[in-house]
Amino acid sequence: MQFFVDTDYKQFIAHQNANSTPVRLAIFNFEQLVMDQLPNGGIDEMLFSFNQLTTTYEDQLNNLSHQQVEDVLIEIVCCCSDAALTIGVSHVPYMYLRDYFINQLHRQQNLQANLLAIAKEIMLTFGNKLASEQQQHRPYSKVTLMILEAADTIPIDQLTPSAISKQLRYSTSYISRLFKQETGESLMSFITKNKIKIALHLLTTSALSIADIATTLGFYDSSAFIHAFKKTCHETPSHYRKNHQFEIVNTKYDPTLPSLHLFS
Repeated sequence: MQFFVDTDYKQFIAHQNANSTPVRLAIFNFEQLVMDQLPNGGIDEMLFSFNQLTTTYEDQLNNLSHQQVEDVLIEIVCCCSDAALTIGVSHVPYMYLRDYFINQLHRQQNLQANLLAIAKEIMLTFGNKLASEQQQHRPYSKVTLMILEAADTIPIDQLTPSAISKQLRYSTSYISRLFKQETGESLMSFITKNKIKIALHLLTTSALSIADIATTLGFYDSSAFIHAFKKTCHETPSHYRKNHQFEIVNTKYDPTLPSLHLFS
């Protein structure tokens, strides 16, 4: 396997797909989408597009050899890496993630069965890392920094815009408007996404029921949790858990490391 570490990825995939089959052309088009969307925070669009691709070409993808599946996943890794490197403040984290994923893919034996889940993990890891880096280097006002700090200190089951406003002694409408203005994301959406990130971890590393996870995260009920999860991840919590049953239950969580549970 040749690793295209220092080459122009767009030229590489253009060369690889010069005489493409329909499924290869679809993968090529998806990779172009990643190059466009990842730097702009379009993770949801990427996940939705890949879901459509795997549904449309399910039979063809199932007929790919292990090596062909590995090649597809490595292409996605390199594509995400190149897209992140175009705007990332520091290149080291993305080069590390690229090399980590490639090495892990090279060692895996179950790529075919877990193609969709692994591809999602790759995109989410790069996308979340890039979003985190951009957030850290963006000049925020003092109040917005206080909002972010409050969101880290308030217990997750109690975390709401009103809880933050009460702690900071500003009106909910004021902090919501300011947060949206400076981050481009609503405060409620920010809080929900943080809860969903924890839900992803709980679904794959614990035996908690959907109802218990909803309560743990402070959702009104299971229906509200399922609705928020499906809106963010484009699948239900139960479906996500089923697709990740090969992960190790009760693995110790280290928040300083990338979320690479697929390779535990």
